Amino acid sequence: MYETNIINLNELNEEKKTEAVKIFTKGFKNTLTFADEDEALKLFLLSFDFKMMYVYIKDDEVLGVLGVSTLKNRVYDFKEDVCRQIFKRKGKFIYKQLRMSTDNIPIKNEEQIYIELLTTCENHRNKGIAGKLLDFTYDMKGYEECHLEVLSKNVNAHRLYKKLGFEEYKKSFNFFTFIQGLGSPIFMKKTK
Repeated sequence: MYETNIINLNELNEEKKTEAVKIFTKGFKNTLTFADEDEALKLFLLSFDFKMMYVYIKDDEVLGVLGVSTLKNRVYDFKEDVCRQIFKRKGKFIYKQLRMSTDNIPIKNEEQIYIELLTTCENHRNKGIAGKLLDFTYDMKGYEECHLEVLSKNVNAHRLYKKLGFEEYKKSFNFFTFIQGLGSPIFMKKTK
């Protein structure tokens, strides 16, 4: 069972939200090559729905971040005007790329949830934090099936998901992750 130090990010102050977004941008830096650290921080502070995010906190430090979507509520809500404000002339192109990458999720009904993001603080990896966040997700009420996506070159995450009972059900192709050398998306699910 998960520990009580998993908290909905919306309940925390702006400092903790910023801390969580920094952990996310560092954990996903390989897929965020279109932005520098400051741009990525601004973009996600303005685009995340913190009600759909959870953090693992220990000793008042955010060590892990989790984003869970449903059919009705998504972790991300990218806006073209925000992208234009942050990225200037590149903003419209970046907005379209972000929407193309995040608009479609693999769940089809309200009994399913989708883990959009999961990352841990770099110096706290391999300490069971991601597993605790996944257990927390799996124990959420009202859902029968949990879905996630992992890139084929992310061997450690793929191994963890399999160890925790997630099964592959679809492999896909994404041009942007392919040209970045990150591999192809693998969709996995776990049924209660």
